[in-house]
Amino acid sequence: MTSRGRVAPAHAIALLPLTAGAVVCVLSAKHGVGDPLFYVLLVAAVLARLLTTTLERNLGLSASFLCGMLAIGFLDPLSAFLIPLVSEGVGWLAERYRPQALIINWAGSATPTALAAVGFQALTLRQEGATFPIVLGLFGAAVLLLNFFTVGSLMAMLDERPVLVTLGVPRDFYPTLGINIVITATLAALYAQTGLATIAFVLAVILAFGYMMRLVVVARERTREYANLSWGVLSS
Repeated sequence: MTSRGRVAPAHAIALLPLTAGAVVCVLSAKHGVGDPLFYVLLVAAVLARLLTTTLERNLGLSASFLCGMLAIGFLDPLSAFLIPLVSEGVGWLAERYRPQALIINWAGSATPTALAAVGFQALTLRQEGATFPIVLGLFGAAVLLLNFFTVGSLMAMLDERPVLVTLGVPRDFYPTLGINIVITATLAALYAQTGLATIAFVLAVILAFGYMMRLVVVARERTREYANLSWGVLSS
């Protein structure tokens, strides 16, 4: 089968959960987009997508993901859907990778986040309760797993690779789960006890740290490239 024949099924399959997620979150919207927290999280998610991608790949900590999790706990499904949708869309405008991959990334991030918001809010947990941040962290783990399987399998179809190979969870993915669960629970508890100003400051610190770490990683990679180039010149 040609590459063109494989792109259409992956693209169509990704559109199904994306459309379903959009319908569900619109029907269950509760004025979350009017909350100042939504705009703080949206800006932080966009900046994280543009500035700290290298950190996310190396440490497994995603500030964009954390913003989506806070939207699940404190806003509504529509807000939880829009934050990853907009942040990944801005990332695509900056990087210009394949449009089919953008649809797949949306399906693997925006839809699971919105559906998690619907399920989490159905529990009607008290924000000040001890179980609230713990349960939110577990929902975050479920979102990460759904993202991993959705994006992995659909990208395998897009690239004409065996889908079954992508279904296994690698060992280095479990620390990512643990890190994001702990930080999600911590940020949720912090926001519930303090408020918007504190969570905005903490997100700014995370973004600043992520950006500095990104610069360190880029500088290290460039140093390694220069060293390899120098060695090649000396060898020749």
